[in-house]
Amino acid sequence: NHILSVHGWPLRTIEEVRAFVGNGARRLMERAVPPEVTGGDFETVLTEYRDWYQAHNCVATAPYPGIPALLAALAKAGIKTAVVSNKPDATTKTLAARFFPGLPAFGQRDDVPPKPAPDLVFRALETLGVDAADAIYVGDSEVDVATARNAGLPLAAVSWGFRGRRALAARHGGSPGGGRRGGHRGHSGGAAGGSAIKRGKTRQDPLTNRKKRFILFPIKKALTEKKLFSNGQREGRPG
Repeated sequence: NHILSVHGWPLRTIEEVRAFVGNGARRLMERAVPPEVTGGDFETVLTEYRDWYQAHNCVATAPYPGIPALLAALAKAGIKTAVVSNKPDATTKTLAARFFPGLPAFGQRDDVPPKPAPDLVFRALETLGVDAADAIYVGDSEVDVATARNAGLPLAAVSWGFRGRRALAARHGGSPGGGRRGGHRGHSGGAAGGSAIKRGKTRQDPLTNRKKRFILFPIKKALTEKKLFSNGQREGRPG
């Protein structure tokens, strides 16, 4: 809306912006600006947005409660993590360095297809030295559901992100598959860390099981049996 206001264009509502985000800066601005803004004019506006956002990327921004503690617990258990985002690469790295020091971060670049293409995920796995068969993807949007599927990774979809349970359930067509179900030690996610929804032994779709709060995939033993969380916390709840 800052860029729109600078140019005197109609502003967007919060609901509209929520629907626009998730596919990277280019798609966001394509959806936000008036349709007559094209070609070189659009590229100029896109550059303005990226520059402004990089300079103001930490306005009202903070990790979800419990995520820093969760990431610390995973690191202590030897589970590698990374951030994969459709935010501009410079912004992604800046935010990761601020909130998750030492965590590898991969954002959108012109030479790499954005999510839901799996390319950024594969780069993260290569950097971590983790095979896809030993990884799980954590995300909070429809784009993340598709990204996990395209990368062939099991998905832990969190319902407290910016999309919510209903949107995720609408896009979730079952397990993305691709990874074995046990012994997972790697973790690459669109969101750093993230809670998981507790999953039982049945094949019931965890996203539509409203009685369970979390999806918990093969990292369950690392999170619960090793007692990485403080006493008194419910099993599966983020740190």
